[in-house]
Amino acid sequence: MSRILRLLVAVGLTAAVLYNAHPGDVLRAAAHANLTWIALAIALVLLDRSLMALRWIDLLSFEITIDQNASYIQGDS
Repeated sequence: MSRILRLLVAVGLTAAVLYNAHPGDVLRAAAHANLTWIALAIALVLLDRSLMALRWIDLLSFEITIDQNASYIQGDS
């Protein structure tokens, strides 16, 4: 039940955004856009997502060892 509700909310919000964005106006503006700026924006998004993925890989590769005689947790990276 919860999954269906989330799907309906996502579809409804997507439809609302598309309706308010006036797709015809967006396409007309995109036809006159500078492709250099669009390519730069896409490259920056790809770089950002790659760096975020590396950050998560680094964060999740942290190993924890617990010394039974110590009162602290020591991390080994």
